[in-house]
Amino acid sequence: MVNPQISSYITEQRNAGVSDEAIQAELLASGWQHSQVDEAFLLQNSTDQFVSPTPLSPLSPVSNQAASFKKYKKLVYGLMIFVLLVALGGLGVFAYLSNNPEKVVQKMTERFVSVKTMEYSGKMIVTANKNYPSELDSA
Repeated sequence: MVNPQISSYITEQRNAGVSDEAIQAELLASGWQHSQVDEAFLLQNSTDQFVSPTPLSPLSPVSNQAASFKKYKKLVYGLMIFVLLVALGGLGVFAYLSNNPEKVVQKMTERFVSVKTMEYSGKMIVTANKNYPSELDSA
């Protein structure tokens, strides 16, 4: 049977960071028998090896995933906002640069003012089909 005084002394000294050799030397110097000290160390070492495992929760993988998502939640939302802003910006640039009819007419009238003569030099192709009224044939 292990002496409880030796066992508690070993536990206290180990918790304080003292090596097993120093504890054993101190106990032998205090008058304890070598067999008692060895038996106490054997018992201490055997109980240290059998640590009861902590039970795992059946929901632990899910909670780990939730914690992982929370960690990157701001990054994901920031990335989504960035993509949305880039898409809206691209749409705005397209709308600004596209040639809608009002802008084409406005440009034509602005450039028409700068025309000085009605002469034209260049190639012009005119295509017509006969969908005009028949009164114009007799004229």
